Amino acid sequence: INATEKIINELSYHETSKDSKESFSIFSSQVENKQQSKNELELITYFKKNNKSLNCLNNYSSIKKQFINYNTNLCSSAPVEHLFSLASFVHSPSRSNLSDKMFEKLIFLKGNQDFIEKYNI
Repeated sequence: INATEKIINELSYHETSKDSKESFSIFSSQVENKQQSKNELELITYFKKNNKSLNCLNNYSSIKKQFINYNTNLCSSAPVEHLFSLASFVHSPSRSNLSDKMFEKLIFLKGNQDFIEKYNI
């Protein structure tokens, strides 16, 4: 229940951001309550449905926004940098005549060297 309340609060916070003029309005609390009740209803409906596929998120816009917010991984260039580092070890002036296939095989073997040694392949 606490997790549900937290999600509802986060959904209503993101959905009800207003500009400074509207925050002084008498009706701003009514608008916020209406938005919060919409999000609560959407969340309750989502939990009651048995369909938990990713496609069902298209029916629940605020839940989809939170899903994307919390389940999107950050981009990292570390794996690519590691691959280029391995390629610089394999591609040296003495190996300038390597074919593309042989170069790919050597990079693959160099990248999986720990795995190969661990399992004696």
